[in-house]
Parts: sequence; structure tokens; C-alpha cells
Amino acid sequence: MSNEEIKNPKRKLKSDDDEKWSQLSREQIIQRCQQLEKHVEQLRNTIVKKKGKESNEKKTKTMRPFDFSKQPKRHIFLKFFYLGWEYHGFVVQETTSETVEDFLFGALMKTRLIEQRATSNYHRCGRTDRGE
Repeated sequence: MSNEEIKNPKRKLKSDDDEKWSQLSREQIIQRCQQLEKHVEQLRNTIVKKKGKESNEKKTKTMRPFDFSKQPKRHIFLKFFYLGWEYHGFVVQETTSETVEDFLFGALMKTRLIEQRATSNYHRCGRTDRGE
């Protein structure tokens, strides 16, 4: 073997491939190209499936538990106004979950500002009449 063949073994393969292609008929070349195109399509589909699985895995990633004991606690005062026609009242009711308090506590728990509603020391006050 020459030094050139030792340094770059791919060069030898290229010349062998060139000889194989030159010996094939036109129909054989067309058939081989079609096989290669099908193989490329299969590889693309495999890549798409893998990317789809990875993105689904990221979405289903579980959140690590939040340790409330490591965080400082303090009492706060929240004052807010709302337009009530999209809600079924202010106070949480057993028959519906579309109340203002339900959405408020859902947001507070989602943002980890409270651990549980029962231990949050929550008090409400406000007017329930129309102010006439």
C-alpha cells in the first residue's frame, strides 16, 4: 500500500464505487437511485418521530417538589376588583368551580405563593350588594 492509501482509506472506496457505478446499466442506476430515495425518506421519518418524542417528553416533564419550609413566609393583603359576569360569584361554591376565589386560589397555588388553601390563613371581606 502506498502512503496515500494509508492516510485516507476513503479515497480507495471512492474509486471502487466509481467502478461499480460505471458497470451498471441505466435501468440499474435508476432502480438504485429510487432505493436510495426511499431510504432517505425513511431516515427523515425516523428523525421526525424522534424529534416529536423529544418535544413530548419536555412537555410531560414533572416538576420537582417545592419545599415551602425553605422559603420565608409573611402575611400579605390583596385588594382587587373584577367584572363578575364571567364568574358565578366571588365565594367558592360546591356546585361550580367558576368562581373568583377558585381562580384566585388556583393562581396562588400554581405560582407557589401558598401551599394549601386551608393553611393560608385566608379571610375575605367585601360587598355583596350592588351598591344602590
